[in-house]
Amino acid sequence: MGKLLQLDIGLFNFINQRCSCKFLDKTMPTVTNLGGWTGTILAFIYFMFFQPKIPGSRILLAMVLAQVFSHGIKYFLARPRPYFYLSNVRIWPKLLLRDHSFPSLHTATVTSWCFFGILSIPSLWVIFVIFVLLVGFSRIYLGMHYPLDILGGFIVGGCSAIISFLI
Repeated sequence: MGKLLQLDIGLFNFINQRCSCKFLDKTMPTVTNLGGWTGTILAFIYFMFFQPKIPGSRILLAMVLAQVFSHGIKYFLARPRPYFYLSNVRIWPKLLLRDHSFPSLHTATVTSWCFFGILSIPSLWVIFVIFVLLVGFSRIYLGMHYPLDILGGFIVGGCSAIISFLI
């Protein structure tokens, strides 16, 4: 377990500190919002009104399940965010969240609707995967999550999408 945590911290430091550049500094705050409330609402509206192959109510269910499961896991595991544990973390925006780190809610939410999209329209899988990977990367880049938090978000979001898809 120690090696896994070392790898997690090492990868976090690489993405958060060594991958920094002006372009990513400007784009990652917008990208991260794809998994937040802004992106969630826009995705729901898009699927509800403009994408008849994907029922908006089921997308909403997948998103709600991702949120509920993520909050429950955060409560029980209580993993501190990187900036509470590590020094020299680049945080953007300059906002310190007080909730726990594992799993990433943004990543779980965007994964839930993207994975549901993949299950419904497999030909668009590349677009959906790009969305998910960009949001996950942005959460590390902005100093909010470790890579394992992102992996946890992928799993929670994927499971939420499958449950919603099968209902």
